[in-house]
Amino acid sequence: MNSNYDYMLLQLSKMSRRELTVALARLIKDQNITQTEVLKIIPRMKPISESKPDFLKLNCVKVAIRVQYDGTDFSGLAYQGTEKQALTVENLFIAALQQAYLLPRDMSTLVYQFCRCGRTDTGVSGIDQVFSFYLRCNFDSGLTFGDLIRIFEEKKATWAVRHAARQERLKNFALKKQQELNKNDNNNIDDENSEEESEAETRPHMNGIPADPKFDQLNTNNYIEAINKYLPSSIRATEYCFVDEQFHSRFSAKSRKYTYYLPKICSAQQLNNLGQILVGTHDFRFFCVQKPNVNNFVRTIYSFTVDEHEQFLAVKITGSAFLYHQIRCTMSVLSLVVSGTLSEETMRKWLKPEGIKPFYRIAPAELLQFCGVEYDESWKLNWKKNVVQRYIDRDEQQKGEISFIGLAQGEMWKGDPVGWFLASIGKDDKRVGQILAAK
Repeated sequence: MNSNYDYMLLQLSKMSRRELTVALARLIKDQNITQTEVLKIIPRMKPISESKPDFLKLNCVKVAIRVQYDGTDFSGLAYQGTEKQALTVENLFIAALQQAYLLPRDMSTLVYQFCRCGRTDTGVSGIDQVFSFYLRCNFDSGLTFGDLIRIFEEKKATWAVRHAARQERLKNFALKKQQELNKNDNNNIDDENSEEESEAETRPHMNGIPADPKFDQLNTNNYIEAINKYLPSSIRATEYCFVDEQFHSRFSAKSRKYTYYLPKICSAQQLNNLGQILVGTHDFRFFCVQKPNVNNFVRTIYSFTVDEHEQFLAVKITGSAFLYHQIRCTMSVLSLVVSGTLSEETMRKWLKPEGIKPFYRIAPAELLQFCGVEYDESWKLNWKKNVVQRYIDRDEQQKGEISFIGLAQGEMWKGDPVGWFLASIGKDDKRVGQILAAK
């Protein structure tokens, strides 16, 4: 290593965690240093000198927090654990909560019930993601983090039984996959890129219950700014609300919205007319990446609209829930139809699937954006923004930037975006639509 490199490592080792998260994203993006090299610095960071609170005795309350992020900067959304030091949105978000002393550092996310409304892949951005979990509060909520640990321990026995049942289902699936391809067993709910199927089938239906209104009156924390203080600029918490203990950001959702930004491979009207075929309740097993523990591929799409812009088409899809990679697979199939590689008749047949899924490539992740989730009004979610107006203005401005940052900066919009996109989905690939032999 040269002296300049050693000096840079020395400076990084002196940074606070907040400063490091910002520098980490910048260095990797500029390709001045690899992620592996930067992550070696973290164990050498100076320990925090402030006294640590005893979280077991501190009050906590359940909240829902809206978050926006530019997914092109990170290695996906989902939390990967502190031992992996992964550069994901949830890893940095939870680290910010811990740095702000709103969550304990040595407690599992399962204990304070951290969850998301929909998981997104590497490269996918979100402008209205919702996390729900318990965090520290400055009033008597009647619940402490110590209580959460006791509740978690009581649930372990139930989880063990559920895990054994899930393993048995996986075993049966491997033995009977060919016979069960055309059956619709209502066993699981699997959102776009979600990995929480096993919990869905045992969770009872929950009617909306509003949070205790006194929490809003007692709270004096500015949660939004406390969190954003320790986040890189490409991740921002925008709103929060107190929620009932039965609220779950994923399972309480009525619908989810995605937008896919597509180069102008056809007219907006042509794509919109084709997309109407998908609206309604269908078996989408040929419009997703199949997972071995999911047997129910029936989903409902509520709306499909296309907005035309100068350089691209914005395809907006709303549905109750989505299968693994369903949006990206759908955009790939639609694009192959309008480009002439597949026929409309073939696409209609795929909505009544028989046999094995035909081959095609999945559309790029960088053009997909998670745009929001809808909850029943009975939950009476009282969303609150940052208490400082200038920070509200800053967050709104950044939300607009995130909406188009991938389009403005991505190489795919330079030169021939249409050619780039059609090549990425394999328009000229002779295998498209064929049944490939299993490896």
